[in-house]
Amino acid sequence: MAKIIIVGAAHGGRETVNGLLAANTDNEIHWYEHGQFATALDWAPADAEKERLALSQQVTLFDQTTVTKITPATHTITARNQRGQLQTDHYDRLVLSVGSLPIQLPIPGAELSGVRSIQNRASINELKLAAKSAAIKNVVVIGGGYIGMNFAALFKQTGKQVTVIDVNARPFSHNLDSEFTQILAAASVENGLQLKMEERVTAILGSTHVTAVQTNRGQYAADLVLVAVGNRPNTAWLRGTLTLDSEGLSVSNLHRGSPIGGIRTSSIECDRSF
Repeated sequence: MAKIIIVGAAHGGRETVNGLLAANTDNEIHWYEHGQFATALDWAPADAEKERLALSQQVTLFDQTTVTKITPATHTITARNQRGQLQTDHYDRLVLSVGSLPIQLPIPGAELSGVRSIQNRASINELKLAAKSAAIKNVVVIGGGYIGMNFAALFKQTGKQVTVIDVNARPFSHNLDSEFTQILAAASVENGLQLKMEERVTAILGSTHVTAVQTNRGQYAADLVLVAVGNRPNTAWLRGTLTLDSEGLSVSNLHRGSPIGGIRTSSIECDRSF
């Protein structure tokens, strides 16, 4: 019987646990999540205790517990719980599903209240609630990719005035060819979105709460700003333990061949290898 530790309750961690349980192995599974499992796994409030009880009969859950250090030489992790207490745990296999962090704009006003980004399921749910708020009338979305355009459409459907700003010439520019984006851009404008392409945000304005967004071409009123310019791997804390490239991606041979100290990154291939 192997002891397997999974770090993170995002998609990779969730699928790893599901795969292990479906395989009916005798492995001992410890699952760590720095937030709450109820939020990360999108349990309905009415069913949260029932879901937790059912899962905890097969998996030892450590929620609101942040893994701060991995020591491959001894196959141990160090974690801090919500009370600030440190604990160590030993693994035979370690699966990292640490997710990513939203890129923050290095501009004045980025710290103002009302400036949001998408980091996890909780932040998605908060934005969905904000879309229904009568106090929010003007929304500026910075970033015209999948996330930005989808939330722009959501805010427009709830009656907001929505402006999408992007440094590129067209929305979805990193995802789709121009033949597709021309159609999508035209449909977005027809449905009331303001697309401000080839503009660069220079500042977010307001005293304590956002009131407007300034670009190199103009100024746009805003009660809420969604920054959706991309994400970076949540791996800075792993430098010195794993070999990372300049973007924070692991370049260690974790998916195939000999894992480092029993560490695996979450993927379908490595999940099945257990």
